[in-house]
Amino acid sequence: MAIKDIFQNKLNVVNIGLSSFRENLENTGTQAIQVEWKPPVSVDPKAAEILEQNFSRIEKANQETLQIILRGKPVLIGLDIALTTIPGMKKNLILHSGPPITWDRMCGPTKGAIIGALIYEGLAENAE
Repeated sequence: MAIKDIFQNKLNVVNIGLSSFRENLENTGTQAIQVEWKPPVSVDPKAAEILEQNFSRIEKANQETLQIILRGKPVLIGLDIALTTIPGMKKNLILHSGPPITWDRMCGPTKGAIIGALIYEGLAENAE
């Protein structure tokens, strides 16, 4: 099957990511199963023991912190452009939503967004 034909057939999805991905698929009538998987983690036995001994205190502190956050009322205190707000920002510095990555490894949609931004900002005349 060619990649262009993939959406012509009924999808059966195996989701290893957030369960909300599966839920959204199911809401559209797509069959999906959720795999509960986490990468293996190596934990220092002493650190694990300390966490176990303090589990109830940690859980209480987490709940108190969550309540503080949920009771918060965001307030806009100012608005400005990135160039004057972000330390070290330069006119030719492009920020994106992902981790640091080289251009050759970047996905197409991100490259397209950056190209569009460069043209919009007058830093490039065209996509080339």
